[in-house]
Amino acid sequence: MDKNKHFSFVYNMTEHCNLTCHACDHAAPLFPEMFADPEMFKSDLLTLHEVYHAQQMRITGGEPLLHPRLLEFFRIAREIGIADWLILVTNGVLLHKAPDELWELIDEIWLSIYPRVRLAKTVEEYAVLARNHDVVFAPVVQNTFMVTILNNR
Repeated sequence: MDKNKHFSFVYNMTEHCNLTCHACDHAAPLFPEMFADPEMFKSDLLTLHEVYHAQQMRITGGEPLLHPRLLEFFRIAREIGIADWLILVTNGVLLHKAPDELWELIDEIWLSIYPRVRLAKTVEEYAVLARNHDVVFAPVVQNTFMVTILNNR
């Protein structure tokens, strides 16, 4: 059977975030702490893989680096082969704590750079780190926001 092929899909590791951006287009500041389950993720990907393949899989949130079992998700995605290219989308606040294995598991990192959010390392230092791990580095300045229609939990 031919698989349904797409350019990309997104998987949210968390709904919550370590930032409280007023105009978050994910509404992350309004969500309670929630972590995706790696066993459910694996089960879902195994089922999906039978009929689906993507060029890219973007792992995002909330903030995915908050997930205590983040590496397991990337290992599972690699093992199953649901996508050719794995991308981590992050605000970078916790990126300085990421183990080398994370850099070895991803193909690309999208670093959202927000006004008034200080990172532990400079964007240039993260670019060097990515280059040293053969990871595509895509910093994105986020200085305009969509309006969130939710104001309370």
